[in-house]
Amino acid sequence: MRRRFGPVEVGLISRADVTRQDLAHIREKSGCRLFLVNAETEAKGRADARSRGHPGVMLRHPAFIAELALGTSAAEMKGQMAQKWRNRLNRATASGIEIRHSAMPTDPDHWLLRADVAQQVKNRYRGYPAAFSTAFARANGGSARLFEAHLGGAALAAMLFFIHGQVATYHIGWNGKSGRQLSAHHLVMWRAMIALARLGVTRLDLGAVDTETAPGLARFKLGSGARCRSLGGPGRSGSRAINRRSGGVFPEPARPLDRVSARPECRCARCSPPPIHNRGHRRYRPSDAPPWSAIGDSHG
Repeated sequence: MRRRFGPVEVGLISRADVTRQDLAHIREKSGCRLFLVNAETEAKGRADARSRGHPGVMLRHPAFIAELALGTSAAEMKGQMAQKWRNRLNRATASGIEIRHSAMPTDPDHWLLRADVAQQVKNRYRGYPAAFSTAFARANGGSARLFEAHLGGAALAAMLFFIHGQVATYHIGWNGKSGRQLSAHHLVMWRAMIALARLGVTRLDLGAVDTETAPGLARFKLGSGARCRSLGGPGRSGSRAINRRSGGVFPEPARPLDRVSARPECRCARCSPPPIHNRGHRRYRPSDAPPWSAIGDSHG
């Protein structure tokens, strides 16, 4: 991915093994000289930087992602969930919602792609273009898996996952008003966990976790049993004529929270742990703050 900032073009290489030779090849083919390399882990980022012949510069603190291990049985996976997440799942299961699972069609006018574009406009964020989803589905037959929730002939919610190796990445999703009332996304996620495990997937990558700007989404992801971990953080690789902002390397972030709050509406210290910031803020969670696993699933 490349973006231009005035006269400077910057490329992003995210969560990939990149050697010095790889970067030279990419620069030659793309014409872009400056790249931000976002490593899978902080240790991997330092090792990759050394292999490229320079220590690298961390430009912001690492982002946090949610990863969900898929167990060998339904009981094992349900045991990882937060209690309120299980309660919503049970409610959705009893509501008569039909879940449809199929390979993602390559139709660029598919209803989920149109719904995703509409919610990007409504919520003022920028996601992947619809052409990317159809291109992946076309190039990787059967690896783009679509899960849809329907009731009475109407679509309530949907999720699209991309399978790569033994990992599946949550790509896009949509949840309508009726779907939110019936907790349809909980049922869609649960059926996806079961189906993807049967296809040989051992881990779900649910994407970024940010309890400051998207607390509801963070609560949904972590309530499913996912755990937080940090990525390596983007580092600069390219022309030394580009000066980094003052302040040097950002400090190491505090240990991420790994469970969801039992009562998000409650503001007490027990139910409202300090937030995870995923947008480059320089504020960090106090190192002595308890992890969410210490909070538990019940209040009082």
